[in-house]
Amino acid sequence: MPDFSTLNMRDQAEVLRLLLLMRLANKFQIIAWADSLIETQDQVPNWILDVSLAANRTEDEIELLLRGLPGTFQERAVALGVLEYFAYEFQDNGKFTSREAAKILQVWADNVDLKDDERFAATTPLLISDEIEDFHVNATDAQVVDAINACIERFLPNGDSQ
Repeated sequence: MPDFSTLNMRDQAEVLRLLLLMRLANKFQIIAWADSLIETQDQVPNWILDVSLAANRTEDEIELLLRGLPGTFQERAVALGVLEYFAYEFQDNGKFTSREAAKILQVWADNVDLKDDERFAATTPLLISDEIEDFHVNATDAQVVDAINACIERFLPNGDSQ
């Protein structure tokens, strides 16, 4: 899990919501996060209590608990922080195949606010991967990886993954 101790609760919730959608976090990690806030904070919003008590809910239901919470969050900072964690898991840990990573990147792009050209960069890896799988074109897995890395570089130009 990324270190987001410097973020407020609302920002943390949005990070976790995105990670859950991207399947980079699971409901047990999110419930543990809520439990730790209850243990360490003098007061927490009611929605934290709802998340803490969600053990019998599905991951989709927990995502809905985290969606549309009151207050604002640092939308761009959260999106880039989540992408940075994905980059770390993909580039440094080799956690995903190129196809899995392309699908995860697509989910990220579908759930953050991007300009059209940014969305195109984030969805291109899956388009290339789909062409390989569906149409057996002459594209290669290396081209998918290159497209993923190009997307990461576009949004995180310093190449600083966690």
